Amino acid sequence: FAGFVFGFVNPKIYDANNTELLQSNLLQNMQLYNYMLAGFVIIILLDLIVSWTIFLFFKEDNRKLAMLSFLLRIIYTIIFTISFTYLLNNSLLTVLNNDAILKNYNKFYHLWSIALIVFGFHLLVVGILMKLHKRIHKIIWILTIIASISYVLIHFLKVAIPSLDDFTKTLEAILALPMTVGEM
Repeated sequence: FAGFVFGFVNPKIYDANNTELLQSNLLQNMQLYNYMLAGFVIIILLDLIVSWTIFLFFKEDNRKLAMLSFLLRIIYTIIFTISFTYLLNNSLLTVLNNDAILKNYNKFYHLWSIALIVFGFHLLVVGILMKLHKRIHKIIWILTIIASISYVLIHFLKVAIPSLDDFTKTLEAILALPMTVGEM
């Protein structure tokens, strides 16, 4: 669902390098935008299920860390859900104008970056739990920890030091593969 939402639909509507077409893109793709919103709802529901499943899987290895992982994932999901409401607002606007749509997108991305910092800490705890589990191959928990550090670093830079945007984008491009592999 994330691939559909972020890889297929969102680029048809939102282009950070060409935001003046945002209103036009949204109007031309409103049904697709609504599918994207439905995809977000499914992602949120799956995040809740994954949160609980990770706790159940690792609770015998270390109950406190498993609970911490669960709580961090729930906090991530709550913040992500709040950020999602800004995109939902775009479909509820009675008069679509570029500034209002862009403002909602900017709020979404900012809040989602905060959520992804929390997600990075969640992945760190999951990586530690994987190491404790003993039956999970070393490369998997190492990739998960690399992904966690990457998420925290990139999204901290986005939130705390937006003036480093070009550097952050370059770093994100370099770390995209380890982040994706580690998350999976």
